This record gives sequence, C-alpha cells and structure tokens, in this order.
Amino acid sequence: MMKNILLKSLLFCIVLLECLSCNYLDIVPDNMATIDYAFRNRTACEKYLYTCYSYRPRHGDFSLDPAIA
Repeated sequence: MMKNILLKSLLFCIVLLECLSCNYLDIVPDNMATIDYAFRNRTACEKYLYTCYSYRPRHGDFSLDPAIA
C-alpha cells in the first residue's frame, strides 16, 4: 500500500516537472542570428556562404595538412 502511494506520487511529480519544463527551453536569445537575417542583403548572404565553406578541410595546403606535418 505504501509502495503504491509512493510510486504514484513520484510519477505525478515527474509528469508535472515534464510539463513545466517545455516552455522554458523554447526561448531564442536576442543576439542569435537566424536564417532570415542571413539572406537580408547580398553582403550578409556572402558572409553566410563563406562561413559555411570556411570549416571545410584544406587538403592541398601543405602547412595545414596533418598527414604531411
């Protein structure tokens, strides 16, 4: 009997905490760039494109290739 009450109260607390935590995580910070901001004008679009390509590895560059160094 006591185990059943404890289990139900624990389950109720878990469900309650699960429902309360949803709205807290949906907030987007003000200083975060969005995809709409990236395509507002030509220069912003070029910056977005160049940063996408900047993370690619440079396989032909001898100074940055770890296999050669």
